[in-house]
Amino acid sequence: MSNESDACTLRLERLIAVAPEELFVLWTEPDQLVKWWAPEGCTCVVHDFDARPDGHWRISMCGPDGTQETASGIFRVVERPRRLVFTWAWEDAGGRRGHETEVTATFEPTPGGTRFALVHEHFESRPVRDRHDVGWSSAVQRLENVARSSMPKPEIVGSLRSTYTRAVCMVCEEKGIEYALTEVLLGAPELQAIHPLGKMPVLRHGDFSLFESKAIATYLDLTFPGLRVFPSEPRLIALTEQWVSFSNTVVDVILIRTYLMAYIAPKTPDGSPDRRAITEMAPRVREQLGILDRAVAGTGYLVGDQFTFADINLLPILDRVRLAPEGADALSATTHLASYYERHSSRPSFKRTTPPPGPPRRSGGTPRSA
Repeated sequence: MSNESDACTLRLERLIAVAPEELFVLWTEPDQLVKWWAPEGCTCVVHDFDARPDGHWRISMCGPDGTQETASGIFRVVERPRRLVFTWAWEDAGGRRGHETEVTATFEPTPGGTRFALVHEHFESRPVRDRHDVGWSSAVQRLENVARSSMPKPEIVGSLRSTYTRAVCMVCEEKGIEYALTEVLLGAPELQAIHPLGKMPVLRHGDFSLFESKAIATYLDLTFPGLRVFPSEPRLIALTEQWVSFSNTVVDVILIRTYLMAYIAPKTPDGSPDRRAITEMAPRVREQLGILDRAVAGTGYLVGDQFTFADINLLPILDRVRLAPEGADALSATTHLASYYERHSSRPSFKRTTPPPGPPRRSGGTPRSA
């Protein structure tokens, strides 16, 4: 049951996908404040803003109908980039300050950016608090939008022909991340600058770079808001890791790097499909698809009842194996996996990352899987 103090205190908390240092600047620089410090549809005019202990601040919020309300106060605490505490009071038409309240804003570093918390306390009544709740909620949403727009776009360097590059791009699509895809050949200088073996994909995000698709997907999931593709519950995240590892170390090796490559990059003298390798691998293709068929039988997902990176990682592999007749027949013959593929391949993230025909190519023209 809420006490009177709770009834007169407003609390908001958000995970905002920028570092505390960057968010602190949006709170303390006047040219940044005007971008967000007012409810949606209103503008902010900064008259004074001295963000240091005992420094004064004064702003006006201007509504679309021309009305203007002014608030002012004094900074009590300025701990860059972790904490701000300042007083707050609305002014009447004559500039006289009314009932004084206090605002505390904290900026806690956390995976994915900043755990931002705002506490506005000592309101006169619950209705007054609730009116401020509406205003602050709108303003903080604008703050989050400004913070997100100030972030550099993540750049995925690779090729959609690579199942691993496609999986990373699908993560961006699922989470609504605005990203850039730089199409390159295997072994390209852009890849070698980040991956020690010149493999794809790699990520560039501002001054940060990363290789390995699983690492990139994890970083994107923790850094950007939106749908989480890695669960937080320990058993579910462990199962996600399990199926990602299995797909990358077993399924991909058999279905893509051995079976499919016998069609698209055979080592035969005349370049025709390697029928011997294809015949030898066909039973193993059926075996692997059978394992996956049983895995998705219960819920239609690899992990629990949610779409995770385990599914994202597998779907491009299944899409590729359908290109060869034995693979297509084996997939269509499964009881559950065929409907799993049909269902999830209709997702916008899958359709928007459809690759052009053929495997990734290495500098010099040799096809390679990746």
